[in-house]
Amino acid sequence: MNASGGSPIDRIDFVVQYIEDNIDREISYNDLAGMMHLSLYEFRRIFSYVCGIGIAEYIRRRRLTHAAYDLMNTTDSISAVGQRYGYDSQSSFSRAFRELHGVTPTEVRSGSVPLSAYPKLEFKLTLSEQTPISYRIERLGGFWLYGYMAGSHTTETGCCEDVWDDFFSGGYDDRLKDLYRPPLFQAAGYMNPADGVSDVTCIVGACAQSEGEIPAGMQRIYVKESLWAVIKAEGLSGDLINRAYDSVLNRWLPESPYERDPEILNMEVFSPETPEDEDTAEWEIWLPVRMKGDRR
Repeated sequence: MNASGGSPIDRIDFVVQYIEDNIDREISYNDLAGMMHLSLYEFRRIFSYVCGIGIAEYIRRRRLTHAAYDLMNTTDSISAVGQRYGYDSQSSFSRAFRELHGVTPTEVRSGSVPLSAYPKLEFKLTLSEQTPISYRIERLGGFWLYGYMAGSHTTETGCCEDVWDDFFSGGYDDRLKDLYRPPLFQAAGYMNPADGVSDVTCIVGACAQSEGEIPAGMQRIYVKESLWAVIKAEGLSGDLINRAYDSVLNRWLPESPYERDPEILNMEVFSPETPEDEDTAEWEIWLPVRMKGDRR
């Protein structure tokens, strides 16, 4: 089952309802991303921007809201309620519950106490003047992406900051400068993880048209020939990056004759020069696309 049809709001609403229907079961972020035909990296950024809350925090609040209802309306033990909503021990459940509600599960069972309910997300259509989205379509032959590659865990507002920090602190940037070539320059690629532990695999480096020697401590991956939608973006803070992905995936892509090619990683491309102001720094999202209905 997926949420690929309908408007962007319909697709996110589908995911929200799926979360609600499975609130007391294990929920895979990769599965949620797959329902929308997005990578996990793209999905986390889109959800955070559109909903105003990260996916992990939203699920946590909804589960603890349901847990409060169960404590008041069932005779299940506190540990059983905690386990139902993903907590391995009563102590960890009690800490999380108190953090959200301001009282412990035991206090809920003992008498009338004030609690905090976080309702299910709902979406309403609003009309507003739209800012034009600057884009171009490019077809590139296959190329190699060289760089420092590592797994990373996403946060509510960002992803792979630790990989970027290691890239610069480890001196990898200086070792790749000879590879920087237009139109790609410095690039970061984001893939679903292969280790089963990380949220996303990130490779930060540079692109080359030919296969060459791999700099020490780095890896390379081959990116096959593809059609790319290249969208200009501005600002490097987590919120601004999330907004850029919303513009691409929720505004531009649904109205275009293209769809995302799920077989190819998405990339972000930057100038190798350090920006003077991160809030106005210009960069590009390179999204692999194909014509809608083309499954070849």
